[in-house]
Amino acid sequence: MNDRSTSVLPLINGSADRLSPLQGRHPMLRMLAILGCAVLMISISTTIRAQSVCLPAPRLLTMMPMGGQVGSTVEVTITGDHIEEADQLIFSCPGITATSKLDAQGLPIPNRYVVSISADCPTGIHEARVMTRLGVSTSRVFNVGALEETIQVKPNTSLDTAMALKTDSVCNAVITPKSVDHYSFEAEQGERVVVDCAAGGIDSKLTPVLIIADAQGADLRVERRGGAIDFEAPQSGQYIIKVHDLTFNGGSAYFYRLVVDRSEKNEVIPRLPSVKGVNAFSWPPPSLTDDHLLSEQEPNNQPSQAQKITLPCDITGSFYPAADIDSFEFTAKKGEVWWVEVGSERLGRPTDPSIVVQHIAGPGSEEKRTIVAELTDIASPVKVSSNGYSYDGPPYNAGSSDLIGKLEIQQDGVHRLQLRDLFGGTRNDPRNTYRLIIRKAAPDFALVGWALHMNLRNGDRNALSKPIALRGGATMPIEVVVVRRDGFDGEIELSMENLPEGVSATGLKIPAGQSRGIMLVSADENAPRGFSSVSFTGRATIDGKVVTRPCRMASMQWPVPNAWSEIPSPRLLADVPVSVCGSELAPLSITPAEDKIWEASAGEKLSIPLALTRRIEFSGKSISLKTFGTGFEKTPAFDASLSEDTSEAVLDLAALKTPPGDYVIAFYGSAVAKYRDNPEAVTIAKLALDRAKQNVMELEAKAESLDKATASVPDEKALESKQAAQDVAEQLKSAKAAVTAAEQRLKAATSRAQPKDIVDIISSTPIKVRIKPAEQK
Repeated sequence: MNDRSTSVLPLINGSADRLSPLQGRHPMLRMLAILGCAVLMISISTTIRAQSVCLPAPRLLTMMPMGGQVGSTVEVTITGDHIEEADQLIFSCPGITATSKLDAQGLPIPNRYVVSISADCPTGIHEARVMTRLGVSTSRVFNVGALEETIQVKPNTSLDTAMALKTDSVCNAVITPKSVDHYSFEAEQGERVVVDCAAGGIDSKLTPVLIIADAQGADLRVERRGGAIDFEAPQSGQYIIKVHDLTFNGGSAYFYRLVVDRSEKNEVIPRLPSVKGVNAFSWPPPSLTDDHLLSEQEPNNQPSQAQKITLPCDITGSFYPAADIDSFEFTAKKGEVWWVEVGSERLGRPTDPSIVVQHIAGPGSEEKRTIVAELTDIASPVKVSSNGYSYDGPPYNAGSSDLIGKLEIQQDGVHRLQLRDLFGGTRNDPRNTYRLIIRKAAPDFALVGWALHMNLRNGDRNALSKPIALRGGATMPIEVVVVRRDGFDGEIELSMENLPEGVSATGLKIPAGQSRGIMLVSADENAPRGFSSVSFTGRATIDGKVVTRPCRMASMQWPVPNAWSEIPSPRLLADVPVSVCGSELAPLSITPAEDKIWEASAGEKLSIPLALTRRIEFSGKSISLKTFGTGFEKTPAFDASLSEDTSEAVLDLAALKTPPGDYVIAFYGSAVAKYRDNPEAVTIAKLALDRAKQNVMELEAKAESLDKATASVPDEKALESKQAAQDVAEQLKSAKAAVTAAEQRLKAATSRAQPKDIVDIISSTPIKVRIKPAEQK
């Protein structure tokens, strides 16, 4: 079930430059490899021309503040890429709404909103997006909490400028580059205060270092691993909190939420809510509850201390202290089959669980141990890119260092299960918890998808966040992969519901025994501007019953233009937004010449005429097209001319050996479009400049008229005329400044509208194919 992804679209020829195959869950190892290659890559980058990848897409990058208190109203300011003409701030939770902030004239202030949080809004993390000229943007986390909120409003990079904080409050802030932010709080002797900092878990680039110091700034406690500081005040008075990035980076992308929480002695303080990594999509198992949850009982490291359990079981424990091995013993009979699952990395912990199960025979020193099973990682359903960007596979890893495995009992008797963290030899952290489940087979599946990325052999190393923001006439392929549970091996149908007007979605199913499918989301050429949060699901028949499971979506936290200099950080999204921009059309649409089912008999050749609708110019004479769809993915690539309105796909059913049946396929490739970014803005900017110049001319004429009138007015009216002339002079000064600003906007719009070579994925609309049984001769 480990299919190689077929989404490879090599755009630049040449030898492959690659790192050793390091998985995304080992960022420190990959960072060392990247640093080791730095000198080589500098020299390579001087000889390879970077190529722009992916048509412009709206991306919400920052929001200040990053959250608010339940039942409150807060003003936020946003920044992003391609978010011009944003007119709606949208949240994944209906309990959060926003309206534009208005100026004194009642006009919307760009990129400023008033956000209202209802009293019954769930606390935690929600997604925020803006609706723009190009459709819905990527998301940024918006936090809702129960504590009072404040904002860092001025620099606090020294002890003297420390910002005073109340306990039981949250401060929204941004780290100053090469600096340390300082805060102060008051505490009584013996009082317990927990200081926590949300950063990576809310989409920030910050790797926080937290320090609690005395009033003179002398460090008392330091936390460099991303944890909270649980602090008991040694005496009454003032204390200092210092916050800085691990490598002293800073700027708008290095935002954080600092919490100072006064707590009771034995109160359990949960960590701040956090986004989930892509591999968390397969946790928890369906129908998991805490009804029969047991706790591991220490000590249980030694075989003689093994905790006695009965199967099935559901146990929670921790890999603590360092080098901890948790042992469990149970009795089982030959022929029994059990399934074992451990969740730990998928709970957000930096762990690598591993299990060994042994059959135990004989007493004490005569004990004989026979290994029955060794269980480790959940393999990625498809081959993952070896270097973080979309190179030789997708830049998303749906696998996990957690485990799901089959345990077949070979003989009656006592069995010992030993569970350890392969990373835990030196880690002494009680927060490294796990959940161990041993159950009878419960076949099931979990799905995750992401916008298809281009696999690049050289030059570009993008790892981009790609919202489902469709241009008219576009089809976006969504790559969907599955983690199968407990032996389920059937086919899975994919579907989307509640789509915007003019948008359709067709799932190319995940075949039986395979792990990858495609969802094609298409917008009609005349689809109106719109947005919807859709239902994205997979459906399968298991043991005679129809089972439907949600498909989670994944995206990059940040658009990374060069994955060699910045490690991409993919995560799961809370919802699945789909939009149509209504302002631009796709550069190229590929459709079948007729909307019908294309039929042929097994063993024949099937010709499908294609219509190509080009709306801009392209670099290159043709586009090389591959094929999506079960039974057809081995179709050789074929060229379609970019100067013709028609082409033809010929499918050799004899060579493909596709069995009779009904299928859905699509053709896809990549093309370099000479894209002009918002040329309408040039026209608008010219009109605005003309109006500004006309205003200056009118004011100059008025000023000249006033000058003449002032020379002839009686002395008693001279003061009034002089004041009127001064007022017009001020208006003229403002009008000339407006002309300068309009000229700058026109210059910027003209520059953006110049044709630029941008390569992107082109997919046809879905094509229905029916293969009939071969005629008997």
